[in-house]
Amino acid sequence: MAYRYDHVDHYRVAGRQRLEDARKLMAKAKGESEADARRHLRAAAYLAGYAVECALKVYIAERAGCGRFAEACAARESSGLRPHDFAGRQGHNLALLLSATDLEGLADWVAKCRRAFMRVATEWSVDWRYCRKELGRAYTDELVGAAKQVSEWVGRQTP
Repeated sequence: MAYRYDHVDHYRVAGRQRLEDARKLMAKAKGESEADARRHLRAAAYLAGYAVECALKVYIAERAGCGRFAEACAARESSGLRPHDFAGRQGHNLALLLSATDLEGLADWVAKCRRAFMRVATEWSVDWRYCRKELGRAYTDELVGAAKQVSEWVGRQTP
């Protein structure tokens, strides 16, 4: 099945845009009413998680020498990575995406990124688009910062 926006360039651009969107929402929330600020903080955290997802999908596809994420999954099926494992909700599972990479084996993973990744992967949820979870400014700032750190680090590792 071909996905319309599955090319690595789509993910690369979208990841950068989601981080920029998160930054702008954080800035916008500073001068707003408490209710509006909470809404924008939640949206910023939500978008930041997508930036990490995009970075991982770019890495997986480019390591497999493919221009599309779905092609990379199909190309690596013999190693246990199957396209349907990433269909629907699972395609947003940051821990599953990380497990499809060799990033955890890189020397500076623990020093530079593991803690930030775990923060995003264990706390972020695609379900935030539906819920009204209250997120404080400090929490959101830390989560967006962690997502930025992970996204940029993964981007530097991409072949």
